Amino acid sequence: MKGRGVRVINPNDLQSVTPDAMAKTHFIIVDAVGVCEQDKTDSRPMEKRPSISLEKLLQAVALGNTEPDVISSIAGRLSRIEKRLSLEEKEEIKKINNGQGIKDLMAALVQSIDPDRHIESAKKISEMMRLQRSSSNRLQTR
Repeated sequence: MKGRGVRVINPNDLQSVTPDAMAKTHFIIVDAVGVCEQDKTDSRPMEKRPSISLEKLLQAVALGNTEPDVISSIAGRLSRIEKRLSLEEKEEIKKINNGQGIKDLMAALVQSIDPDRHIESAKKISEMMRLQRSSSNRLQTR
């Protein structure tokens, strides 16, 4: 049933069944009969530092902290904040941030800690350096 929990729901649809909810920010799985004694999937939450305030996480980044857990926690918090914003607030953020919204920022944060992207980037740089050395060697032999 985890699949149902992670589904996205329009805030208006959610409010029609849960009037006091502004937006879906999380879900809780209750196993009343013990069907899931063990976790069957490898689902990792983005929130790695739940006990640290967003302000302190942002201060850590401002001081040069680039730990993946810190970046991931900020992205997770921004995701929850973005769901609570009105359309006008989202537009105001885009206006202030050169057309970039919170979702764009979250995507950039997640990509910045993606090890596969780091490897791909390193391969491209390595190939460029190899081509540059090869070109330099050809110029020197002429």
